[in-house]
Amino acid sequence: MASGDILRLGVGDDYISFPSKVAGYMPVAPGANAEFGWTTDGTRFIYYADKNEGVNSFRRYDVTNPNAGWVTLAPLPAVGAYGLALKYADGFIYYVGASNQGFYRYEIAANTWSAALANLLVAQNNGCNLLWDGSDTIYAWLTGTSFTKYSISGNVWTALQGPTPSVSGGANMVYDGDDTIYYQSGGSASNPVYAYSISRNVHSAMPGSTSGVGSVYFPGGRYIYRLSTPGASDVLVIDRYTGTVNTAYNVTIGMANNYVTRVLCMQDGSVYTKLAAGTGFFKNNKAFKPTPKSLILS
Repeated sequence: MASGDILRLGVGDDYISFPSKVAGYMPVAPGANAEFGWTTDGTRFIYYADKNEGVNSFRRYDVTNPNAGWVTLAPLPAVGAYGLALKYADGFIYYVGASNQGFYRYEIAANTWSAALANLLVAQNNGCNLLWDGSDTIYAWLTGTSFTKYSISGNVWTALQGPTPSVSGGANMVYDGDDTIYYQSGGSASNPVYAYSISRNVHSAMPGSTSGVGSVYFPGGRYIYRLSTPGASDVLVIDRYTGTVNTAYNVTIGMANNYVTRVLCMQDGSVYTKLAAGTGFFKNNKAFKPTPKSLILS
């Protein structure tokens, strides 16, 4: 076990070590509720919006300069609603937030929002999550079981086969860089981890996956992880899937939560956590092995 680590799983360069020592000063998060969206460029910046601020605030955190806190950017083009979502893609941030079919893009270099892009096929309501495939496609899971894909170059949406569970606030999807998207439904609903085959347009529960809530993460290699904190517990539950078997590990982390841990993982293996309730914002160093940027950005 490495110095400062509570738990280390795996061997060689295929490991999880969680949590490591919290690093230095961390400013509180801008909002105190679970209804927020965030995304990262994978290496330096975290972008954040929170419907409970009551305004269309949009902020950025520089992981290399934590003392600067959360810097205010150009305001959102529409005030966020329940289940708002942000996603970084190749120098832009894509945003779904209001309870309508609006879809927007933010240009990072210019600090400006575009006019609305092609409307979503259904109105966003009661949850949303976005995923970028690292190329020309953004996937959107929203309003129950609506599942669609967006062509960046064509500015057009296409309907896909919907998943079994309904999306809720806190849902997340991750891409394996090949043909599979793994996802968790969010909210307080307990569901297995699911897999979606892009080529076959088919959804299925992960073999060996138990029902639960949390954030799914795939750092490349042999394992898929789900991180969650059930109830008002300060116990982190780490589910590790190999494709057929789920192994659960419990770790006391000393920071209570509501029902789910929201995490962002960076390319260097560090993990940022925003608690579902409250403004607690934490960093854990080298929790995962260094991860290909294409997987982080999904």
